[in-house]
Amino acid sequence: AIGSSSVPILGGYNEFDFSSNNGLNTVSQNSLFGIEHDLSAKTTLGASLTFNLSNARQDTRNLGISTFERDSMLVSKIHRQGTNKWKNGAANFFLRQELKKDASIGIDLDYLFFDVENPNEINNQFQDGLGNDVLVDNVYYAVQNRGTSMTQIDVGILKLDYQKSFAGGLKLETGVKATYSHTFN
Repeated sequence: AIGSSSVPILGGYNEFDFSSNNGLNTVSQNSLFGIEHDLSAKTTLGASLTFNLSNARQDTRNLGISTFERDSMLVSKIHRQGTNKWKNGAANFFLRQELKKDASIGIDLDYLFFDVENPNEINNQFQDGLGNDVLVDNVYYAVQNRGTSMTQIDVGILKLDYQKSFAGGLKLETGVKATYSHTFN
């Protein structure tokens, strides 16, 4: 990208030429299991489990060349490495019971979770137009930055359903649902 900006902390108006090279390597594993069994002619029990594990390694190299009005140049070389570690899963258990020929009840219990951790390390090198290292003394231009973003989400759901059919094609469906959620960032 080529452009211009005004950055007072770096001396005012400047023109820049910025390029970026990004590499990404992702590995994922998925598992899925499910079962349904008729305990009797009127009762069905079932469960399913899903799990995913994913790692995405990212390597980014940025090169920025800024030329300032006062005939100075700043070359910035930025190298970012990080691995996004993602785990998620879901479980479902259910029971269906026919009460009479025209009525039934169902119970579902669900649990979902997401767990993401993304540590990053960024190494910065700043040079003048002659290739000499320039040390810029502030947090935005630190020689090295490290950080980790983390998110964890847990969700639980309990659902009870009742269904009854009446003469003339009329049907009653009702139920109750309770949810629980917890988030950590």
